[in-house]
Amino acid sequence: MSDDQISQERIPVVRESRFFDTRINLQNLIWGLAGAAAMMTFAWFQLVGDVRELRADYRNKEAAQDERMTRIEQSAQQDRSENKERWGQVAAGLKEMNDKLDRQREMFVQNSPMGRQEMRRWVK
Repeated sequence: MSDDQISQERIPVVRESRFFDTRINLQNLIWGLAGAAAMMTFAWFQLVGDVRELRADYRNKEAAQDERMTRIEQSAQQDRSENKERWGQVAAGLKEMNDKLDRQREMFVQNSPMGRQEMRRWVK
């Protein structure tokens, strides 16, 4: 080898300094990809946990809503049965009142002058 070749090999090449260095360092690339993979794994498990929590909340709310609707339906059924009972009592009261009115009318008819034998001749 000649002296020119040896001297050229020993001289380091100086590149321009840039604001953004676009050269890729393999070690930094691997660590960056590993960090990104770790963050994606962490984010995935966070997402899965949130979805599981939302499902549990939904099930609890659905169970509470079912229980509430059951109470409403039972209350409506109880109201219906109470109304039937009340209307039955009203109907029985009306029947009893009609019976009393019929007896009173019969009593008036019997006590009218035309209904009594001894009074008929006086009325004519």
